[in-house]
Amino acid sequence: MLEPGPWFKTIADPRAWSERYTREVLSPLDPAQVVAELQAMSDGVKTIALLCWEAAVSGDADWCHRSLVSVWLHDRLGLEVFELGHESCGCGRAHPKLPAVLRGA
Repeated sequence: MLEPGPWFKTIADPRAWSERYTREVLSPLDPAQVVAELQAMSDGVKTIALLCWEAAVSGDADWCHRSLVSVWLHDRLGLEVFELGHESCGCGRAHPKLPAVLRGA
């Protein structure tokens, strides 16, 4: 439900990528429903983790769509979604995998 579309390897600019991901993937979703579905998948007891395994088309492994999900869930629901192993860096707009051009946007 949160995976990027087939276009994800065709857009190198993080701003354009973020805009398209937000428009096509996140905007149609109800964040509370997404969280409820993830919790249901975890049986309410397992830790939920968002995973991906491919670098952005720019080859820059320093940013990831998980950061956009973190911003979305923080802005919409006040949830804190951290990057595993980088919890001290923050979440939402402080998420360490958020493209630099989008920080504070």
